[in-house]
Amino acid sequence: MGADGMPKPPSIICNRATGQTSLLEERFNRLCRLAARQLGVPMATIALVGSDEIRLISTVGLPREPVPRADLLCGLAADSNTPLVICDAAGDPRFNPGSLPANLPGIRFFVSMPIRGADGHCVGTVCGLDMIPHPDGVAPGDLDLLADIAALAGELLRHEEHEAEAERLSQRHALLEGHHRAVVEAIPLPLLTIDREGNVTDWNPAAERVFGWSAAEAIGRFGLHVPPDQEAAARAVQAPTRRGERVVAYETVRMRKDGARLPVSISTAPLYDAEGRPDGAVVVIEDISARRRAALDAAVRTTRLETQARLLTGIANAMPQAAADLPGMLRLISEAAVQGIDGVEAGVWRLDAAGTSFRLQALVSMDGRPIPPTTPKHAALQVLPCGPVLATALQAGRQIAAGNARTDPRVAELLQPYVQPFGIGALLSAPVRVGAELLGLVSACSGGEARVWTTEEQGFLASLADLAALALEAARRADAMGRLAEAVVRAEAASRTKSRFLGAMSHELRTPLNAIIGFAELLQGAEVPTARRQEFAGHIVAGGRQLLDVFNDVLEQAQLEAGQLRLAEDRVPVPRLLDEAALAAAPEAAARGIVIGLALTEMPALRGDPARLRQSLDRLLSHALRASPPDGRIRLGADYSADAGFRIWIEHAGAEDAPRAFEPFAGPEMLTRPAGLGLPLARALVEAHGGGVEAEALPGHRQRLLVTLPASRALPGYTPLPTSTVGTIQPAGAAG
Repeated sequence: MGADGMPKPPSIICNRATGQTSLLEERFNRLCRLAARQLGVPMATIALVGSDEIRLISTVGLPREPVPRADLLCGLAADSNTPLVICDAAGDPRFNPGSLPANLPGIRFFVSMPIRGADGHCVGTVCGLDMIPHPDGVAPGDLDLLADIAALAGELLRHEEHEAEAERLSQRHALLEGHHRAVVEAIPLPLLTIDREGNVTDWNPAAERVFGWSAAEAIGRFGLHVPPDQEAAARAVQAPTRRGERVVAYETVRMRKDGARLPVSISTAPLYDAEGRPDGAVVVIEDISARRRAALDAAVRTTRLETQARLLTGIANAMPQAAADLPGMLRLISEAAVQGIDGVEAGVWRLDAAGTSFRLQALVSMDGRPIPPTTPKHAALQVLPCGPVLATALQAGRQIAAGNARTDPRVAELLQPYVQPFGIGALLSAPVRVGAELLGLVSACSGGEARVWTTEEQGFLASLADLAALALEAARRADAMGRLAEAVVRAEAASRTKSRFLGAMSHELRTPLNAIIGFAELLQGAEVPTARRQEFAGHIVAGGRQLLDVFNDVLEQAQLEAGQLRLAEDRVPVPRLLDEAALAAAPEAAARGIVIGLALTEMPALRGDPARLRQSLDRLLSHALRASPPDGRIRLGADYSADAGFRIWIEHAGAEDAPRAFEPFAGPEMLTRPAGLGLPLARALVEAHGGGVEAEALPGHRQRLLVTLPASRALPGYTPLPTSTVGTIQPAGAAG
């Protein structure tokens, strides 16, 4: 129906503009002429009646222009929906001559038959008109024939409507088909349609791209992309669509033309035939390889993050032990780096005091085990340079992520000692810092090709470096606290030493001073014989020398502690040194019945200060004599090896606390030697030569004083043993 409520005659309307007569219009014209002949009238019309106008679709003897509904009796006939016959319009009250159009004057006869639509309502009329009246009206046969003509006109109208609807539906179908094809071809996922048997009826370009078969190869076949071992399962998946059900996101495996298998997600929806019965399905296939890889990567990443969190928590929980076991803590950090970052070796280096190089603290291989210090790699990485470029890069950020260690300028200073010798492809280093102070670095490396360090890996290593900084700082603080405690102990010991020193000095000074003053006062007497005068003078000289010894000991101790003692180095034959020391101690030993035994071998001469070494040896022998009981035995010997250097030992009886003997004023000579500085001075004089003196207990209540001097002080050639005193030096009267 049109906007005016009347049916549209498309063919007539469309073709009028071109002046052509359509087949449908010609049929209406024939019916109109037939009506005029049958009624015997000069004018006839077939009209469509709307709410406001009458549209003449065929006329005989009349113009074919639209006419207002009120201007013709067709509207009246249409309103009655029954045949209308006016034999003489002049006398018919239903006819108003003033309402006729100007081009239709003098109408006297009018007959009209309604044209009914499919619902029985009047949609138009077939009319006959004449300028003269027809008093006899219309013969019944003519009226029946006019009804048949109206019925034929209605059928023609309905047929035209059906044709127009069919054309519209055809165009709509073509449009939808175009849209469907565009969607099918544009969709990025493989899309196919199948019939009830599962044979492919459509195969879009995405399916061609993903699976490799062309549409021509795939259409008409069950499914080339279904692996043979999956055919039964694929047919089973089609069962729901045959029942009109959908399948959503069914995951399975499909196959490419080259044989490669793809994990896919399949969704299907049923297609229906004209009767609404399921007749195939549309199938959308999604390649979920990337999704599965992403899920696997996410799972691996989650596991790695959990592992890293667990490792960091474990190290944090162990941090209270860092001060007591710093090497173990740094090794634990290196092991955590290997466990938390795939395919790396890791280590911790500590910046030296000069700030010019990193010293290796821990090194762990890719299998998580520490690399032994005896391996070439450990030895080669023991010291790494801390050049200005590397130091600046470490201070600039939390890490240096050198994906290509061979070309990254930030680690160029590590190229020769680290990267090239061991084939390092990628290097990830994080500074160990406390505030702005650089303490070291934690480094992880992978061999071979370059590598992209992930954000998680960089953050994890930076966190390990932070923990290393905490460990180093804890160790530094513990060391500082230890040094402070030692300083307190030393201060307390110094206070006690000072008290002992003042007491000993007062004793050591008072005794010779009393002797000097006493004998000087005696010399003032006039009656002192000459012989006694000489004796008193000798006592005064002895007291003065004793005072001088006290002052010399104190001065030497002060010089040694201040590092101001100068050695006059010369060639020192060790066997002769021992022989002379034994001979010097022989009188005192003989007086107490002590035997001194010598055990000497040939050895190189020693480079050192003969007087200072002799002074040290005399003090050690003096200590041994005073610690030994009467009638005891002292064994004095020396040997040399290229590995151990020079060793001089003195063995004697005595069960005192040997280590305390080297504390000032703590040895047994405190009251017998000036100021109690004998053994401490002996040790200090040897240490000035780069050696050491230790006291150790031996079985049988014996003690050993061991002097060691480095092999670097050996001079070329060997010194022959002295011939005069080789063997055992015995007290007087014991030879026979």
